[in-house]
This record gives sequence, structure tokens and C-alpha cells, in this order.
Amino acid sequence: NGSREPSPGSRIVVPQSSLSAVSASGDSASDDDDTRANKAGGGETAAVRPQGESEWDDVPRAYQRRVRKVWKRDSTFQVLNEVVVDRGPSPYLSQIELYGDGGHLTTVEADGLCLATPTGSTAYSLAAGGSLVHPEIPAILVTPICPHTLSFRPMLLPDSMVLRVVLPPDSRNTAWASFDGRHRIELRRGDHIQITASKYPLPTVCASQSQTQDWMASLSRCLNWNERKRQKKFSDSQPKGGGAESDISEDGGNVGDGGSGLDDDDLSPGDLLSV
Repeated sequence: NGSREPSPGSRIVVPQSSLSAVSASGDSASDDDDTRANKAGGGETAAVRPQGESEWDDVPRAYQRRVRKVWKRDSTFQVLNEVVVDRGPSPYLSQIELYGDGGHLTTVEADGLCLATPTGSTAYSLAAGGSLVHPEIPAILVTPICPHTLSFRPMLLPDSMVLRVVLPPDSRNTAWASFDGRHRIELRRGDHIQITASKYPLPTVCASQSQTQDWMASLSRCLNWNERKRQKKFSDSQPKGGGAESDISEDGGNVGDGGSGLDDDDLSPGDLLSV
């Protein structure tokens, strides 16, 4: 509601926490059409969108009509949380090429790839093993979804980069893309999605004067972040030499078990490890 005023003690911040995703089809025509286009002189490179008029003029007219028809399906989406490219109903891994500023970054062989904003770092990306990102950090979080490798870890990229997710021509199956969980579309071989920081920042109302305090409080409240029963200090009657005893509460229960642990009769010196 634009007419509502923020409550006393609150402030409005404008983080750069949204993405602009452009879905672009390389070519979704049939194999027979590809064969006819190649015979006409277009070749495989004719499926790539031309960068200048001179390149476009070199493409045969029959192929121009087909490509123009395909490119009418391009769409731009503004997302708050994440763009996800996954294997959909296919039983095979997704093979995805990731480019940044025109250079090849990596080949993803996984169930999918999640590209999230700092706001979305607490959503799908978090469930896939991604890091928590402060909302004031201008970054794009790249999180693999169930990668078939032990070395593919999530990473942060500057939001000034132009990312491009490409489904290569030799991919075993198609892929599916979703934008904040909606507008699900199928990506065929040669299709790509270009992802950049959105030019439309999202105004956010904080409950306190500090955005960091508000963010940390929401993590603890919504996700129980770093919640643990506080370790008790030693009393005068407790030994101070062993580290293991510090995790035994006064009622005989272990820290974190809600006080329903061992009774005094069940706890003997032999049950404690000596380090």
C-alpha cells in the first residue's frame, strides 16, 4: 500500500536484490527444417541471433523467416528470489553451460542450477546448500542442485556480470526454467537465458534502524539460525579439567536434549570420556 507510512523507528531501504532474466530460444524447429536450412547455406550458426545487420543479411531469407518467428517467443522476467533451470521430468542429468560476461565459466552436470539474489539466498538456494548472503551485498549466488561431483560448491558473482545459461546442442535432454517458481518454460537444445541485475530495485521496510539487525533477527525467528541451548558455566562443585563435563547440565541431561537426558543414577564416571 503506497499510502501507508512506516511505523516510528523503521526505515526504508532499497537493496539491489532483483534479477532480470531474458529467455531466448536459439532454434526450436524440427530436424527436417534444420537439414533444409543447412542445404540452403545457413548452417548451424544461423540459429544464433545475429549481432548486426550485416550478419543478418547473409542469412538466407527462408531461414530468416523461421528464426524471426522463433524469436517472437522471447520474454523478460523480473524475479525477486531466483531463476532455476532443472531437468524437469527427464530421468537424466541436466547439462548446462554457464557463461559470464561472454566467457565460459563452467559446465554444470546436475539436477539443475539455481541463480539467486541475496533476498533469495534464504529460499530455494538455501535448501540446495547455498550460503546466506546479506541483502546489501551486490551479488548473484550460483548454487548447483544435486551436482554429480564432489567439488562443485556454491559461489558468489558480482551483480555487474551478465550471466548466460545455455543448453548445449549435444545435451541428452531438454531443461526447464522457472522464475520465482512461476512461468515454467521448456528450454530446448541451443536455447539460452540471459541473467542480469534488474534496473528495478525493490524497496524494503525494515523493523529497526539497522538492516543488519533486522536481517539477523529474521534469520533467528524464521530459520532458527544458530539456535542452541546456552552452555552453563562451571559451579564450584563441578570439575574444570575436562571439556566433556561442560556439556552436561545440572539435571544430568545433555545440552540440547531439552532436559530429558540421563538421571544421576545412570551417569557414572565410566560413561565420560577422558581426553
